[in-house]
Amino acid sequence: MALLTFAGRLTADPVVDRSDRTLSAEFVVAESTGAYVRGEWVPHAVPTTRWVRTPHQLTDAVAATLRSGVHVVVTGREHTELRGRHEVRVVEAVRVGVLLAAEQTVTVHPHPGPGSWWPTDV
Repeated sequence: MALLTFAGRLTADPVVDRSDRTLSAEFVVAESTGAYVRGEWVPHAVPTTRWVRTPHQLTDAVAATLRSGVHVVVTGREHTELRGRHEVRVVEAVRVGVLLAAEQTVTVHPHPGPGSWWPTDV
């Protein structure tokens, strides 16, 4: 499975799943897509939405940093899952970052300690 990289805006705050077997965060990214028509970029009327799931290692950082409306860049592997009666394409994220080119400010409130993603010596 090849890596996919895309950028877009979060449609809602990430949802953290702390079930017995796994720790992950899920969120939806609206990717602005379009096509060149006669040399001009024309955005599609409806953006492409991508479901993203983060692994255990990224979950706390994603939950502490990302909020609805934040522009992000995601790299991961895409696969199909059955949710109810519908098939959904889900990206298993390898990397998630704030898109600094979108000229936005993101505030992080770290909580250092055992098991934290934030270094304790800062």
